Amino acid sequence: MPRLSTLIIGTCLMKYIDQTNVVTFEHIKMLGLKNLGMTIDHLESFLRVMPSLTRLQLNGNGNFLDGHRWEKFIAKHLPLLNKFQFCFNENRVKQWDFPDMQSIIESFRTIFWLNTKRWFVTCEYNLYSPKSIQLYSNSLDESSLKTKFKSKTISVTTFKATKAYNDSFITIVYDRIFFNFTKLTLNDQQEISNYSLFRKMKRLGLKFGADRPTIDWISFISKCVDLTTIARIIMTDSVIFNNHSDIFVDIKRFLRQVCKINSLVIHDSSTNKSFSMTANIIRSIIPCHVRYLTVPMKNLDEIKILLERQTNLTCIKFFINQTQCLNDFNQWLNTKTNDMSYEIENGSLTVWIKKNHKIESSEITVSNKRMKLSDDRYD
Repeated sequence: MPRLSTLIIGTCLMKYIDQTNVVTFEHIKMLGLKNLGMTIDHLESFLRVMPSLTRLQLNGNGNFLDGHRWEKFIAKHLPLLNKFQFCFNENRVKQWDFPDMQSIIESFRTIFWLNTKRWFVTCEYNLYSPKSIQLYSNSLDESSLKTKFKSKTISVTTFKATKAYNDSFITIVYDRIFFNFTKLTLNDQQEISNYSLFRKMKRLGLKFGADRPTIDWISFISKCVDLTTIARIIMTDSVIFNNHSDIFVDIKRFLRQVCKINSLVIHDSSTNKSFSMTANIIRSIIPCHVRYLTVPMKNLDEIKILLERQTNLTCIKFFINQTQCLNDFNQWLNTKTNDMSYEIENGSLTVWIKKNHKIESSEITVSNKRMKLSDDRYD
């Protein structure tokens, strides 16, 4: 079949491959194997006969979780491969834990995976089925090969896009950890407390729903994460913007426990942007050691109050849904001293506040006006 370019096998079971008289099929460009029932050695022997593959899809159970081994094999035997989609499941007698997941995902954090091929992967397990683990490529078509775990998952990923954080209730990306409280219950809290402390994390993400979490989320996070290394916290969602006074008290109490935080991001990801944050609320919750703040604001008056009364912040990024407000800021700032510089872009206003120390600056154009801005910009 010299014209065959695509081969898809629904169930692939293979115990032995005779290597004495191997014939190569260089005309096959795309291969899909579902329900794999073979070892990694047999799979590699099978793939060697198709050196011209440009696309490969794999799905099955077994020990296919070594990124270093895949890297060496693909570089040597599948040099033309530009799209690799897979979903592997492995079961074992012993429970998987976070160090196991970290070890697996580390093998996919190489130049080959992240830069050369730009293939990103996620490793996850279900909290209530800890003897099973799943590894899948983030480019995978969910309708084709992947059978995703039913929620209640803890994920470690090389994929940085925030949409990857929505499915699991705990997601780890390098030195960043994200908690999704819309999926966390009291039973989950008790189950997770049996696992090891997440250490050496520098960024912490907290996603809330429309209501205050029913669990003691402050105590829960304190038990899960070593807070002494957290430098940046990102908070979403609508409960923060619905004037829930209890959540503000919670946030204030929690932030006091994070002794090294210097950056705080409060973000409303909903499509209905109500922007109910006020300057007084913000000033009441952020500790004095926070230097960089990102927050949505109601109007220009609230921005003015925060800028005039703050004493510790060096950079603030405001999101606001009033274009006129951003335009009026130009006029208001002209009446002030030159201890602030700013940039208006895409519905946001970033203000750098000069302190007593010397700040090296660069120039940009804002509203047809050249402004001096600090190089130390807040992302």
